[in-house]
Amino acid sequence: KTKVSKVTSDGSDDRTQIAWLSNRFVFSDDRFGDVAHQLERKYNVHFKFQDSTLQNEKINGVLEHENLIQSLRLLKRIVAFDFEQKRDTIIIHNSKN
Repeated sequence: KTKVSKVTSDGSDDRTQIAWLSNRFVFSDDRFGDVAHQLERKYNVHFKFQDSTLQNEKINGVLEHENLIQSLRLLKRIVAFDFEQKRDTIIIHNSKN
């Protein structure tokens, strides 16, 4: 099951904690750089941003049961970026479109 959706926040971290325990990532106005850091830990990869402004893009959504590439493709629906994988490094750069 693949799902990307808006997440509303009531100001508490309860959803995030519950999501983490159930192997889900819930992003509520999180910086792309912070999301990438979480993905680094989960998938044992390193993210390199070619354009530092992309790190500050805000992300709202839910990821669950996706592998790394599926997760990145879903995130591309929210933030305009392209990526390439070189071994254990994910290079993030501005979308060509």
